[in-house]
Amino acid sequence: MTNSLLRWLIFALLGVLATPSPTRAQSAPPPPEAAWQLPLAHPTLNGSVQASSATDGAGNVYVCGSFDGTVSFGPHKLSSTVRKGKYGLFWNDGFVAKRSAAGQWEWATRLGARGNRFRVAITQVVATPRGEVVVAGTYGDTLTFAGTTTTVYAPGGYGMFVAHLSAAGAWGQVTAATAAYFAYPTSTEPEEDPPLVKCTSMVLDARGTVYLAGVHKIGFQLGSLTLPAPAIARAEDGFVVALGANGSWQWVQKLPGANEAVRLAVAPNEGVVVAGQYYGSTLQLGRFTVVNLKPINYSFSSERNLTDVFIARLSPTGQ
Repeated sequence: MTNSLLRWLIFALLGVLATPSPTRAQSAPPPPEAAWQLPLAHPTLNGSVQASSATDGAGNVYVCGSFDGTVSFGPHKLSSTVRKGKYGLFWNDGFVAKRSAAGQWEWATRLGARGNRFRVAITQVVATPRGEVVVAGTYGDTLTFAGTTTTVYAPGGYGMFVAHLSAAGAWGQVTAATAAYFAYPTSTEPEEDPPLVKCTSMVLDARGTVYLAGVHKIGFQLGSLTLPAPAIARAEDGFVVALGANGSWQWVQKLPGANEAVRLAVAPNEGVVVAGQYYGSTLQLGRFTVVNLKPINYSFSSERNLTDVFIARLSPTGQ
């Protein structure tokens, strides 16, 4: 099964099994052409990447991603704290920006890190009906939030985070998870430095619970909860975690066995639906065993184009 067909099938399944939620992250609908003639000013260094977008009930659009150098969102100019990294790389800062329904950039804010490994990637954004924003991503060493004294330290050298912003773009509640050991890159080229954890999807239910899905190559500590490293060295395991409205990790569910959690959707009667792909001969999801009809040998040099789809529902308690 090709990756494009696979992802189409995943979206179709989620559409059937999950009802729309006013707080679920969604790609911005195509607005009038005139409203979209607002390009970002070109950064002065390596560029910017828009990773995700969301809309609220008023039609405002929120975008997030990463950049280095300087980037402008209309009158709002952001400059990264770019410098040479431990292994000779330029690391990135993250950004979040709001564009009104009328097509004007209302605010933009950056998110930076410091230390030996200071790349920041904001990859998920969700907007609430009140115009508040929740973002998620990954960082290295120490994460700093512009305009606040809040800092988050990753003793293992790598971490992932969930952060809230007000309707005006001010940073609020922050919760982080840290790697279980030091995990610095060994390469000298960015494209040879694959992320050790990726946040691939995020949704928010009516109670304010944040559900975050992704893949990881190393173990993580989420408060008192542990996400073990994959059993196969250099392999990727999927995960789903729940973060309560009070900012505490509620539960973590590991999806073991060379698989990828691609998308989440809020379930009709609470809980969450997760869909993705896996490469092994079987996939164990709690008491359920899913069999791959055409597995491939898990090789890091082979193309991953023979995959099966899985879709599962988790209760509000992660079962």
